[in-house]
Amino acid sequence: MAGSHAYTLSADDPHAVAEAVGRAAAGSVVRLVRGDEQIADITPPDPDAAFRPLLAEIEARAAAITAAHPDPDDLENWQRAERLHHRWRTTGRLPSEVDYASQLRKLNILSPAQIAEQASAMVCADAEALIYYPLPER
Repeated sequence: MAGSHAYTLSADDPHAVAEAVGRAAAGSVVRLVRGDEQIADITPPDPDAAFRPLLAEIEARAAAITAAHPDPDDLENWQRAERLHHRWRTTGRLPSEVDYASQLRKLNILSPAQIAEQASAMVCADAEALIYYPLPER
């Protein structure tokens, strides 16, 4: 954090560290010094620190997917086809309207008519993706 030091406390004071941590928790940057020498800077906690590794992994995966695909404008079809290819390799079959309807039903937010419509649309989207990225011959 590049913020200015709102407080400078003497590290010789036995209560300085506790005070510095308290002030940092409240958003201030505190410098601990001993004589003329800087001992430490106590900065406010970073609430996003726990998520940074996950966000970096997501960004790296997104970059790898984008780099592996020859046409970024067709990324949706390619990703759908990749998922279908994986399903084909592992189960020997593609998802059906029944499979999609079963998954959509679990969400418990759509009416039966909406579930049927959405499941049909997903199978159509699968078919379209496989036109551009067909399954390998067995």
